[in-house]
Formats: sequence, C-alpha cells, structure tokens
Amino acid sequence: MKRFLFVPVFAFVTALALAQETAPAPNAERMELFRRDLGLIEKLVEGGLQLAGEEDPLRRADFCTGVAEQLAAEIEQAAEGSENARAAEFGQHLRAMLQDGVAHNLTTARGRIPAGSAEEKRLFEVNERAAKVLVGLEKRLQLHSVRLAAPPPDEMRHILKVVSDGRIEVEKAAKGK
Repeated sequence: MKRFLFVPVFAFVTALALAQETAPAPNAERMELFRRDLGLIEKLVEGGLQLAGEEDPLRRADFCTGVAEQLAAEIEQAAEGSENARAAEFGQHLRAMLQDGVAHNLTTARGRIPAGSAEEKRLFEVNERAAKVLVGLEKRLQLHSVRLAAPPPDEMRHILKVVSDGRIEVEKAAKGK
C-alpha cells in the first residue's frame, strides 16, 4: 500500500522535471524554470518519503492534503501568470492526489474508525482542511476567470471542474459513501 501513493508522487516529480525538457529553451531559461519549481519538487519528494513511511491511512490522508495544498498554490500561481497549460497540468496532478491520496486514504480510514471516536473527529478535521483548500482555490480561480476580458480558456474551465470534482470526492470519502 505504501508504494501505491509513492509511485504517483515519484511519477509527478519525474514528469515535472521532464516537462522542462519538452519545450526547447535556452539553458538559462531551463535553469530559471528548474529554480522556480525546485521548492515544489523538494516538497513533493519530502511528501513522498513521509507517505512511504506511514501506515496509518488518516495520517496518509493528512500528508496527501499537504501535497494537495502545494499543488493548489502552484495552480493559482500559474493561473495568475496566464500559464494556463501549466495550471492545467498541475490540475491533473491535483486530481490524482485527491482521488488516489486524500479520498482513498479517508475511505480506508473511515472503514476502520468507530463513529463518535476521537479518531473520527480527526478524520473530519482532515476532510475540512482539504475542503478549505479546494473551496479557496475554486473561488480564487473563479475570480481570476471573471477578470479575464474574454471567456475563460478551456484549461481554466477544466481546472475548475477538476477542483470541484475533487472536493466532492473527498467529502464523500469522509462520509463513507
């Protein structure tokens, strides 16, 4: 089970590093792109290592929520910078983290946690933290879309759908549905 989520995180970090190679760019530009993404890469590697060492599905869901927070921040930054393709790519990674990380682990934890227990309270806290991140991202992306002179690009609509769908899936997982 540990490898189940470590693989997507590792694949994401690899894809992020390789994405820098897809568009031919001068070495200085590549270096700048790498520097820009270095903090995210470090956080994703750290999150992957935490996940690999954790057995408790509730703590794993919490770690995954932390990674989702980082991805949400990157999506928002890319959208504000009109880097729609980058934002859309991060949206796909966010979807994977929400489905295979947060929701999956909340569902697993929900099946093991008795109703009314202290652990159930913690489960709801993790769910609320994830929901707060996603609702905030949705609102900021909607505001960004409104500020655009033209209709929002397809990437922006797609990202909003990904965030909305992910929020709904995480909420269902916490409720055991």
